[in-house]
Amino acid sequence: AILHAEARERAAQAEAKATYMVSEAIAKGDMQAVNYFIAQGYTEALKSIGQAENGKIIMLPLEATGLMGSVAGIAEMFKQQNKD
Repeated sequence: AILHAEARERAAQAEAKATYMVSEAIAKGDMQAVNYFIAQGYTEALKSIGQAENGKIIMLPLEATGLMGSVAGIAEMFKQQNKD
C-alpha cells in the first residue's frame, strides 16, 4: 500500500510540473504546448471510453481530426526541443 501511495504522489508531482511547464509556455505564446495539453486530455478521455465494459459504440466528435493535428503539433514540439 505504501508503494502505491508513493507512486500516486510521484504521478501527482509530475502532473503538477507538467501543468506548470505548459502554463509557462502559454504565457510565452507557445501554442504547441496548448495543443499538447489538449491532446493529452483527449487521449485520456478516449482511453477511458474505450475501456468501458458496456461500450459497444464509440462516438467521436467531428473535431476528432483536430486531435490528429494536435498530435502532429506535439511531434513538431519534440523535434524543436531536440534541436536545442
